[in-house]
Amino acid sequence: MHREFKQELLLSVGIVLASFAVSGFVLWWIDGSMAENAGKIAENRLAFQQYSQTIDLLADLKRAAPAVKKEQDAMNLLLPKKDDLVEFSRWLDGVSRVNKVSVDFGIQGSTAPAKEQEAGSYGFTLGATGSSADLQRFFRELELRSNRFLVSMDSFDFTGGGGSPAHAVARGRVFFR
Repeated sequence: MHREFKQELLLSVGIVLASFAVSGFVLWWIDGSMAENAGKIAENRLAFQQYSQTIDLLADLKRAAPAVKKEQDAMNLLLPKKDDLVEFSRWLDGVSRVNKVSVDFGIQGSTAPAKEQEAGSYGFTLGATGSSADLQRFFRELELRSNRFLVSMDSFDFTGGGGSPAHAVARGRVFFR
């Protein structure tokens, strides 16, 4: 009986140890599987957040599109087509006559082509002679009051005045679409 008890005890202990081994293996496998799935879940969550932000940005852009189109249409009204710049020298001559200024105008070699979202420009040099007040009115109208051409002066040199006619030399750009 002692022997049978010993065998039953060893069998019971073996079964318990085997159960622990199998349970340990199952827990180890589940833990590894969970860690792997947790990593995938974290990656998927990050990707989902990025997609969500992209969708939000796209929605914002779609909401802003009508306003951008309106602004672009307004800019197109302000900027002449490149072919319309042929009229710039005639317009300049008219503005100079109204302001009693004689003008010497020339296109410079520098040209920036128009792009879809950016205006193009032609560089020009301009020499003007007249009274100081007339030159001031002429350049103010040229750069600030024109409703036909968008002009920017990059440099400006002024000489003379007093009793003699004043002379101004300017370098600038006229913009087009």
